[in-house]
Amino acid sequence: MRIPTTLFAAVLCAAGLGMAQAQTSNVAPTGGSKIPAGISFAYDEAHGHLTTTGVQLATVTNQQHLNVFSGTITVTININVVSNFGPHTRIGCSANAIGGLIDLAQGGIQGGIETANGRAKMTGPGTAVCTLTIPYTWTISQSNTAVEGVIIGFAAAARNEEGDVIRSTTQADGILSLPSNGASTSYTFGVSL
Repeated sequence: MRIPTTLFAAVLCAAGLGMAQAQTSNVAPTGGSKIPAGISFAYDEAHGHLTTTGVQLATVTNQQHLNVFSGTITVTININVVSNFGPHTRIGCSANAIGGLIDLAQGGIQGGIETANGRAKMTGPGTAVCTLTIPYTWTISQSNTAVEGVIIGFAAAARNEEGDVIRSTTQADGILSLPSNGASTSYTFGVSL
C-alpha cells in the first residue's frame, strides 16, 4: 500500500509541531562535570517558561557550617536565525540556574532553582540575542560527597503571528563553578533556530 504524499506530509508536520511545543532536553553538558542522571528541562514557550524536572531540593542539615551565596547570573543566548520565519515572528527565551551543592549520585540540590524569561531582540539579518538576569541567594552547608556548582538550562523558540510555536531548542550546560558570594557572573551560549 502506498501512502499519498500529501497525507504523509501532513502527518510529518503534525508530529514536528508536537515536538516543537514540548521539547525536552536531557543532553550532555558542554562544560564541567556531567549533569546528574534524571535532571531534564522542558520549554513551554506558549506560557513562556523553562521547567526543570528530576531535581530534589534538599534542606540544609549542617547548621554549624552554613555558607550563603548571593549574586547575579546573566545568561546571554545568541541566536542564529537560519529558518525562514515570517516578518511577525517573535522569539521567546528562558533560562534556569540550578545551583548550590549538587549530589551527583541522587540528583539532589542543596541551594535553589532560579528562572528568568524574556523575548529576544533582532540584532541584524539572521541574528537575535536574548539576555536574561537571574538574581539568587542560596544557603548551603559543607559536604564531602556533593559538588558545588551551577547547571544552566536555556531555551529559545520562535512563534508565528498566530501564536504557534514553529521552532524551538532546549539545551543545558554544567556543572559550572559556583560563583563567589556577591559575584555577577555571565554565561553566553549560542543556538540556532
